[in-house]
Amino acid sequence: MRHDFDTLHNHKHQLIQHYDAVFEPSVAKRIFLQINMLHPQKLVMKIPIKLNRFMIEGPGYLHDLCRSSVIRRRDQLESHDIKSDHLDDLLSVMIRSKELEEQETIDQMRTFLSVGHDTTASSGGWAMYLLCKNPSIKARLCAELDENGPYDVPDICRKLESLPLLNAICNETLRLYPALPITVREAACDTRILDTIVPKGTWVIMSPWAINRSRAIWGDRANDFRPDAWLTTEPGTGKVHVNNHGGASHAFSQISFLHGPRICIGEKFARAELRCLVAAMALHFDFELADPDEEKTHAGVFTARPNGGIILKLKRRHETDSHSGI
Repeated sequence: MRHDFDTLHNHKHQLIQHYDAVFEPSVAKRIFLQINMLHPQKLVMKIPIKLNRFMIEGPGYLHDLCRSSVIRRRDQLESHDIKSDHLDDLLSVMIRSKELEEQETIDQMRTFLSVGHDTTASSGGWAMYLLCKNPSIKARLCAELDENGPYDVPDICRKLESLPLLNAICNETLRLYPALPITVREAACDTRILDTIVPKGTWVIMSPWAINRSRAIWGDRANDFRPDAWLTTEPGTGKVHVNNHGGASHAFSQISFLHGPRICIGEKFARAELRCLVAAMALHFDFELADPDEEKTHAGVFTARPNGGIILKLKRRHETDSHSGI
């Protein structure tokens, strides 16, 4: 968007208040989520609590914020009142493509602002945590990145997507710590799940967290960090590439982004963000946990936030920046 909300310094910004009201972990939010899943939403939304007020006001605030940003950027593009090197941000690309109506562009921006922030931050934090707990894998990742540099625009995304171990680490992080540990779908018609009849309109609660860690699917080491399970070596050539199953019996076993027509629309964007974040950290820094013995658990309500965040100690790996693209 190329818009600075200054949220790192202004914690009273309305956007921050809406984020914290919904995503900041608390016992009250856990109870609210359970009530919301077990009772009609219309009834739950009438409970006079602060969270409900933000749930009602939040969509309207985000819509107005995104609409004003879209209109401002569209006017800048039409009047050519924008620098040529400021045309590659997501909003400008969507408007210039002319493939989306104004409301569709607004809806896309709402999606990236409302659910594309906390989820990627959580996944990135967990990736750092897992690499700190597995230094030999971290060393292999650094070697892979060093061997395949430099990373220059515009080939960064393509090059990072071609690195087997980097992508395997991201896949395994998303398996163990899906951004949305639990989600809900509504039956569009009368159907059946195994021997259970599911009438139209029924809410079906699914847990990517539980399925991604099921021993029946992933074996006895389902809870272990095993990125090598996502790597396959071709017989004869010895070439290593990323598989789509991670050692499970089929590609649908990992449901961090769900599957089918209701798959997360931001999956590819989220994966690209995570790849860039992990690569940038491993390229530029030696990092370790501030407390190497700390065992982290997730504390999120709607997302799998690490409890208390991930605190790292960083040291630059190189005196000069030889990987300027990332």
